[in-house]
Amino acid sequence: MEIIETLIQLISQYPILFSFLGGVFGGEETLFALAFLAYEGVLPFWTVFVFALLGELLVDAVLFVLSETFFLKFVRKKEWFKKTYNQVDGIVQRYSKGNNFVTLLSTKFVYGLRMATIIYLRARKLSVWRFTFINIFVSIIWMSVVMIIGIFAAQGFNYIIDTFKNIQLALTFVVFVLILFFIIKRWLTRKLIPRQRA
Repeated sequence: MEIIETLIQLISQYPILFSFLGGVFGGEETLFALAFLAYEGVLPFWTVFVFALLGELLVDAVLFVLSETFFLKFVRKKEWFKKTYNQVDGIVQRYSKGNNFVTLLSTKFVYGLRMATIIYLRARKLSVWRFTFINIFVSIIWMSVVMIIGIFAAQGFNYIIDTFKNIQLALTFVVFVLILFFIIKRWLTRKLIPRQRA
C-alpha cells in the first residue's frame, strides 16, 4: 500500500511526463488507470488526454515512417506477422472496403494488429501526413472510449466507498469493469477477424 501511495504521489508531481509515457508505452490498461487517477484528482484530465494522445501519435508515426527499414522488413517475413497482416487485409475486405479511417479505427479495438495495420497502410502508399491526419481522429475516438470507461469505474469506486464503506467491494467493481471491457474487446476481435484467416 505504501508503494502504491508513493507511486501515485510521483505521478501527481510529473503529470505531463507520465501521461506522455502512458501514451508511448501503454495500452488500454494504462489509459484506464490514468483516466481513473484523473477523475480522482491526482492528474489534470486534459493533461492526461493531450499528452497521452501525443505519445500515442508519436509511436504510430515512427512505426509508419520506419516500416520500410531492414528490421521491419525482416519482421514482415515471419509467419506470425503474415498471419496478422492477413487479418488486417480480411478486415479491409469485409468491413472497411479500403477506407483507411475505418480500417485504422476498427483495428484499434482488435488484439495484436497495431503494427500490422500501420505497415499495411504504408504498403498502400498512404503518405505520412495523411496517415497522421487520420490517426489523430482515430486515436481521439479510441482514447475517449477507454477514458470514459476509466471515469465510469472511478465513479463507481467512489459511490461504493461512500455508500458501503467497503474498499474491497469498490476494487472488485473496478476490476469487473476492466474485465468486462476486455471481454467486449475479445468479442470484437472474433467478430472482425475472418475465421478462415485467423
